[in-house]
Amino acid sequence: MGEAAGELAASKEEMDELKEDGYDNYAHRYAMYTNAKDGLDKAIYTLGGGVLKEARDIYKKSIKGDTPLIDSLKDSHKDTLNNIEAVYAATKNNLQGNDIDGRLWLNDFDNIKCANHWRQPVESGFQADNKSDWQA
Repeated sequence: MGEAAGELAASKEEMDELKEDGYDNYAHRYAMYTNAKDGLDKAIYTLGGGVLKEARDIYKKSIKGDTPLIDSLKDSHKDTLNNIEAVYAATKNNLQGNDIDGRLWLNDFDNIKCANHWRQPVESGFQADNKSDWQA
């Protein structure tokens, strides 16, 4: 769990440095995928940690802070969906015997058609299908 927290913190630092629109989605997916890809137990801990982090964010932003509760709930909902997508993909790849690096997975991830999601680089040759599945 400590390794997962470290990866999440590193992704958050990277996100804050870049300050790119949509990077929050990338950071959530990358950290969750990376921490969940080594087995079902890690996937469960990673997803549980993500849920606790989002609960903490709601408390910090809206209970202790001045962010409207609805805005915090919307952001945490978006982040939780990103977390679930990444943990699902990592678990699926692990069960299929595919050891795919998180950055490579994200490079092929179908996110073009999803509003407010990380945008792929223009040079990516991946074409989105309508099934929103992950590439192995």
